Amino acid sequence: MSCLRKPIKLIGLFSFLVHFSVAYAAPEETTARVIREGAVLRQSADNESPVMMSLPLGAVVDVEEVLEGWLKVKVPPGKDGIVIIGFINSSFVELERGAKTGEIKPEYARAGRPAAGMGRRSRAETPAGFKSFALNATWGTVSTGLEDEREYYEGFSSGPSLQAGLRYFFRKDDPYAGRVFLGLSYLRCSLKVDMEPIIIGGDENGNEFYAVFEPLSVQNYIFELGVTTSMIMRNSYLFFIFGAGVSHNSGKISGEWRTPAGRLIARTDEESYSDNQYPIRLKAGAVFGITSRLGLEIDLLADILYAGQARSSWGQTYAQSKGGIFGFGIGLSLNL
Repeated sequence: MSCLRKPIKLIGLFSFLVHFSVAYAAPEETTARVIREGAVLRQSADNESPVMMSLPLGAVVDVEEVLEGWLKVKVPPGKDGIVIIGFINSSFVELERGAKTGEIKPEYARAGRPAAGMGRRSRAETPAGFKSFALNATWGTVSTGLEDEREYYEGFSSGPSLQAGLRYFFRKDDPYAGRVFLGLSYLRCSLKVDMEPIIIGGDENGNEFYAVFEPLSVQNYIFELGVTTSMIMRNSYLFFIFGAGVSHNSGKISGEWRTPAGRLIARTDEESYSDNQYPIRLKAGAVFGITSRLGLEIDLLADILYAGQARSSWGQTYAQSKGGIFGFGIGLSLNL
């Protein structure tokens, strides 16, 4: 039996030592200095945990507890007296003894003190920052483009529009830094007719045959590549987009027989027509944070066509047809 007891005691001692190395309270006046870019303070000791704030290179924080691969630290208060406690990956810091801590101004001020009128809260109280995905939808108006005879949308003018899309933001350690993103966007608008019925024929009695157009439906499917600024206030930023895709244009046309005096004699059945074009998109806008996930989005948009040899809305062939739709929208953006 005595031969068995010794190994058991050794195993028990080894278990105690392993447990002791995983987590222990830091000695008094132990500090940590940030030695790498990209250091962030998280709510728990997990790389997927929400980020509370960023720590600049050289920042010194008080160490509360040492964990396996992590430190529980306390960020010194600023002038507003707010103290933030969180967790930082130990690979971004080195332990020191008795180093002087101070207010971490650049990063703490940017997120902990919003602009005047936005309140005085810390990042932990007002979590924000870019998420991986965002849904957006805006309602607005568009108008057709160039005032010349070769405009693709000649004969049609403005109309209401609806935009909706999904954006993917590429991740960074700092959730407040500017991002590159990819998006898929859908736009639908209805362009009202801005022309009188067109005479396209007649008969021996002097009666005339007119082509009459219905509003033109435009549906654009656009792949987007965009970039944002860093957060300019809580969950608010500017963005710029370049994109390309397909524009599906469809409408209806009917015919009317009229006397020389203009009296309607007969009307033919409506016929549908459609075609596809390939616009380039330029877009700029801003998102203004309402909550940590919801924002008000305002944007300006141009979907530009250079159709080459194409038919106008009523069938005439142009060697070069150009133009596009240009619009304004306002709506909501939701971080997922």
